[in-house]
Amino acid sequence: MQVFALGILVVQIAERDGVPQLAPLYLGLTGLARAIPGLAFTCVALAHALTFFDFTYYYLKLPFLVVFAASGLASLRERGPLLAALFAGLAVAGSAALLLGL
Repeated sequence: MQVFALGILVVQIAERDGVPQLAPLYLGLTGLARAIPGLAFTCVALAHALTFFDFTYYYLKLPFLVVFAASGLASLRERGPLLAALFAGLAVAGSAALLLGL
């Protein structure tokens, strides 16, 4: 709700200043100003998380899981969308279980 109200306010300010054609630019700059801190903190969190990550385990198992999921989705393509969706869900669940170490 606040994002919508902020967007309306930015458009109104652009119209008040007499340059309504710049309203999309102002909205884009507002969105960029909101996104930059999130991206910066994400990079810091990723750098912190990678110090505790064991890559050798995932380098061995993850390619096999990706090949299995891709081949299964390719084979189920002709059998119907429900089976393909089910298999995609299982592949996602398997990937999540692998990443969580279950």
